[in-house]
This record gives sequence, C-alpha cells and structure tokens, in this order.
Amino acid sequence: MKLLLDQNVGKRIVASMEDVFPNSVHVSMLSLGNASDLEIWKLALDQKMILVSTDPEFLNLSIISKKSPKTIYIKGDVITTTKLEWVLRVHFDSIQEFVEEQVAVCLTIQA
Repeated sequence: MKLLLDQNVGKRIVASMEDVFPNSVHVSMLSLGNASDLEIWKLALDQKMILVSTDPEFLNLSIISKKSPKTIYIKGDVITTTKLEWVLRVHFDSIQEFVEEQVAVCLTIQA
C-alpha cells in the first residue's frame, strides 16, 4: 500500500510512517511540490498510488471523475503532521479494507 502525500501534508511523515506504509512518498520528493492538484491526481492514478490529502478538491475530483485513484481525504479544522500520523495509524485497518475494496474510490476520515 503505497501512499502519495499531497503538499498540504508535512513531508516528514513519510519516514515516521515507513513501518506501516512502506515506500510511500511526498509530492516534494518527486519534485512536484508546486504541481497542480490535477497533476498530482494523474500521477496517483498512473502509478496506482493511494492519494492522501487534507484538500477537499481531491474529494470533489473523486466524486465527479469517471476514473479515479484511491483517495484518502482527511477532514478536520487543524491537522498537524503529528495528528495526521496518528489518524493514519488508528485507521490503518479501515484504510487497508478501503484499498482492497474494488468499487470505493474515496475514504473520508474525520481528524
């Protein structure tokens, strides 16, 4: 389960989550720190990565698109990197079920 973390997510989370989400990457690690949402979206789709973001635009794209990468939308007011890591760890089983599900394209988690 390889995650692609959006620029709205702190990049240090990649190293701290290596034990549960190995081989995950932050967009800045791919020189996409200033990429548009659509460019990130297409990369996740092409590379079959699970897109993780706090940006509701990705949720909207997953709803209106005919073909979508698996997207995890973390919803909340103030989401620090530490809080995001905690949320991903706590919801690991739900995330794994979501990834294995054939139909679902977006998982919303309240932080």
